[in-house]
Amino acid sequence: MVIWSVVSLGQEFDWVKSVLRIIAVAVLSYPATYASRESAKHRKLENFNRKLELELSSIDAFIELLPDEKKQVIKEKLAEKYFGSTIESFEDTDLKSDKDFSLQGIERLFKAIEPIWK
Repeated sequence: MVIWSVVSLGQEFDWVKSVLRIIAVAVLSYPATYASRESAKHRKLENFNRKLELELSSIDAFIELLPDEKKQVIKEKLAEKYFGSTIESFEDTDLKSDKDFSLQGIERLFKAIEPIWK
């Protein structure tokens, strides 16, 4: 569709319109990319939370037949695991690479447009 809008049949080719359309597509694609990345992170976090919910709700049934002392020890270990940890794996550790990627894309776009303006 972008190519069709750049070179439309039956009309004169206009460089300014073509460049503006390409820039508009590039600018509008960044929010879509960001939204898809955020959606993937939220989906991953939701799956993690559902797994955690299942484990926490089934713990009593799992250790029901054990002696009370063992139950207490197991629950203490699991309490440390579940309630003392942070969710670092879902934080955005690649912020620098995301910034580099978007800046590199913009630089490539300007380098591609530069010969047209000269």
